[in-house]
Amino acid sequence: MEAISSSIASSADAEQRKIEKLFAWVLIAVGVGTSISGLFDSGSGLFTRWDDIWVPITSSLYFVSGVMIYLRSKWLTAAILLSAIPTGIYEQGVMFVAVHHPDAASYYSASSSGPMFPLLYMVLFIALPRGAATWSWINCAGFYLQFLLNSTLLSEPLPTQGRVNAEHVLVLVMAAHPVYILSLNYIVKLRERLHTTQQEAFKNKEDFLAMLSHEIRNLLQTMVGAIELLDLKLKGPPERRSVVRLQKAATQLQTYLTDINELTMLEDPALRIQITEFDLAKLLDDVRDEWLPKAQRQGLQLAVHVRGREGDRPLLVRTDETRLRQIISNLASNALKYTEVGSVTIAASACAESSGSVMVEVVDTGIGIDEKYLTRIFQPYVRLENAKQCKAKGSGLGLAIVQRLVASIGGSVQVESTLNRGTAFRITLPGLVER
Repeated sequence: MEAISSSIASSADAEQRKIEKLFAWVLIAVGVGTSISGLFDSGSGLFTRWDDIWVPITSSLYFVSGVMIYLRSKWLTAAILLSAIPTGIYEQGVMFVAVHHPDAASYYSASSSGPMFPLLYMVLFIALPRGAATWSWINCAGFYLQFLLNSTLLSEPLPTQGRVNAEHVLVLVMAAHPVYILSLNYIVKLRERLHTTQQEAFKNKEDFLAMLSHEIRNLLQTMVGAIELLDLKLKGPPERRSVVRLQKAATQLQTYLTDINELTMLEDPALRIQITEFDLAKLLDDVRDEWLPKAQRQGLQLAVHVRGREGDRPLLVRTDETRLRQIISNLASNALKYTEVGSVTIAASACAESSGSVMVEVVDTGIGIDEKYLTRIFQPYVRLENAKQCKAKGSGLGLAIVQRLVASIGGSVQVESTLNRGTAFRITLPGLVER
């Protein structure tokens, strides 16, 4: 297997994209919900002049911000600020109106906008992770100054019971601000601490494995050198067969060591992908050329099919080429290992079920996988009974590495298999360049 370059740093981009889409839908829902409730309140005479101006503006900006994040994740910070800044202005204005023009509508506006405060602070902590606490406290201070420094607050024209109720609601709203800010700040600090601990734990494990790998590789090199020396000196067939067995054992041990190192690298929480645009059809041809000699030695057919391509027009994708090459190469190697008769086919096409995605398939006519084992095949160090019976050697890490590689570039992998008839691995990846 092709080793992953140590210069590539790491990340969970697929999960991050899911969170961004979820946040986008939340903003869209808030925009729609605010518009609907605004229409109801306005029709009931519960809007101040400030609400008449700013509720349509803020609800529209929530909706627009959600759409921006959904379409382009790189617009996340700009989209969040687009909704956060007007929200802060609106909330300060609501308090100003309640303080300087106290009436039923202004008190209702101040109390009903209370649920918006957590959203505002959450947005700030997402968009400005380093300065969020400062800006949140400044916003909170503005509310308190307006609340404390104006003597007309909670005076007439409300009746006595109305003043008591309004005072109770506004005090609760104001008391909640520090709770929101302190809670979010604590969550951010805790997350940073957990991330640091995770990085340190991984670094310790990586250092240990690096030291262990270095020592084992030194011993392996000594073994390989001694085996090669024996190969030069021994001439008889029985002795040569023993040397060949030793060479195969040393090679297999090197493969196991490489697999363990690769799996460890993929677990690094700091790993990143390197996005480039390339021709997927050419990559598949390269993988076929790499494994064709092995297929021919086994008497197997190894074919590549690119569906939906016009002539020699390239099938362009934007993703990490090195990782995708390793994924397909690993699956092709696995298919050849467990196929004794028939063929292995590597195919690619635009994904009909997901716009902007590409599907890559590796299909073989090998020993297949029992249905009861399909949920376990991507777990590390798993080797199935029928794999052992066909005497194929492996560390049990190949498919675990494939799954982690696919996840690292934002894709998904599915498998279909029939025992003694063959297996099909299907990988769906974003990044198809449509022209």
